[in-house]
Amino acid sequence: MVLTANRGLCVYCNAMRSTTLDHVDSIAEGGRNAVENLFPVCRRCNSAKGRLTVDDWFDEMEQANYCRRGHCVHLEAGCSTRGVVLDIPWWELSDRMEATRATIDDVDRTRWFSHHFARTILRTSTVDVIERKQAAVKKLSAYPVPPWTSEETEPERDVCSRRLCCPQPAKDEWPTFFYLDADTRRRAEKLAFESEINVIDLYGLAVWEFVVRAEREGREARERT
Repeated sequence: MVLTANRGLCVYCNAMRSTTLDHVDSIAEGGRNAVENLFPVCRRCNSAKGRLTVDDWFDEMEQANYCRRGHCVHLEAGCSTRGVVLDIPWWELSDRMEATRATIDDVDRTRWFSHHFARTILRTSTVDVIERKQAAVKKLSAYPVPPWTSEETEPERDVCSRRLCCPQPAKDEWPTFFYLDADTRRRAEKLAFESEINVIDLYGLAVWEFVVRAEREGREARERT
């Protein structure tokens, strides 16, 4: 869930893919191993930040940038940022972190991930974390917009009922089956994606439009006779 925030990119450099979870407040300094204390980051930035707070790490990089431009005030060489220099203004990093935090804390998004990927395990291997992220990215790529933003047909139940991904029939709706050839089905799925609706709803709209047109044509035929 955390790794897919910020478009799957590291929240710090915003360039590398996020493959690790960074504790904003390090465990060594009393930080919690909980979602609210995690950010999606690349291994390079995670290693560079280490146990520093984001503020201290950014101050260190600002000094390194100052030195890199030929204004070093150190008596000895070696002002180091451990291999990472983010030459960006603080407000840009701060805004991105704030937006990413809002995404991670989104209740609807959290519930969707909980329903589809069960409980997020924080203490796990790197390979398992990356595989979970890839599975989530693949699933999300099937939807034109985040599925948790669509209507929830049965919010009182502890299951996903988002209209875009897991629609449950409303009280006045009845499930209907269609027989389609492969080409028609692919075309329908493409159109549904472009229309940002579930393909089942597309079938329903097609039937509704057919019924309305047939009724209109029937009335017009009767009026002519």
